[in-house]
Amino acid sequence: MGPSILLDKSTFQSLSQEEMHKISKYFDWNRVDIILWEIIGDFFKQTGTTSLRNEASILADKISILDSYRNVNYIELLVRNLSGDYVTMDGRPIVQPDTVTKFDSGQTGALIDDTQFCGMIDRWQQGDFRGEDKELANIWKSVKADCKAMADNYISLLAANHIIFPVCMDINDMKLEVDKLLRNQDAQFTFLDMLLSYQGVESRRKHFIIQRVKQHPYSLEKAAPYAFYCLRVFALFLASYKHDLLPKKKSDDQIDLEYLFYLPFCKVFSSNDKFHKTLAP
Repeated sequence: MGPSILLDKSTFQSLSQEEMHKISKYFDWNRVDIILWEIIGDFFKQTGTTSLRNEASILADKISILDSYRNVNYIELLVRNLSGDYVTMDGRPIVQPDTVTKFDSGQTGALIDDTQFCGMIDRWQQGDFRGEDKELANIWKSVKADCKAMADNYISLLAANHIIFPVCMDINDMKLEVDKLLRNQDAQFTFLDMLLSYQGVESRRKHFIIQRVKQHPYSLEKAAPYAFYCLRVFALFLASYKHDLLPKKKSDDQIDLEYLFYLPFCKVFSSNDKFHKTLAP
């Protein structure tokens, strides 16, 4: 297993198949759910070539070149960490085996079955898109349409809770201010509540998590390091959005944000997006 690389959709669009082959010689691809959602979202887009295959088929060709590991969804990792489980952040993908077997020798073997994923990519390469693909594409359109309204709503909620981001000249100064703000425990809980709502965690589960964190004798940074990392990413995004520190506000900025929640699980992150260039460091 080589060092892991996280690629966003802009990288897949930018690189040729030959360049993908070069990447495959040195890296293993950390495959995250968001890239597949983005490709499904392109289901109805037609390329400018004479080919009848759409963009999703072309991206599927490139995906098939890379050896990959599916990272556990960051929302599941976030909830696990807040519930007391340790989440390793050492640049390696966190994978969920389908079966675990203990041998007579005492060794343990794990099987990861990617048959369904490989079959789906093979279908897309052939231009075979099914009813469930179309349904997911329509869901994705709705998700993208809601993104900007959600960001504006969270900014209003922060103001209602008397949490104010100071005006800063650049992203580095804002990162320092966000870190200062998150040292305040009340601010932490407000952001945590918003983050869990943003991720769609149901209210009973969210209440249990927040009560557990409040009873913990240590700070959230020590009790749940990955959750605290996600909190910093989320808060920095909102602060940058509020004070126009992002290159250009786009309706899908919150979609691009998801890639940043996976940075602790890769050695390299490649993107051709100015949003990522601004926030990822």
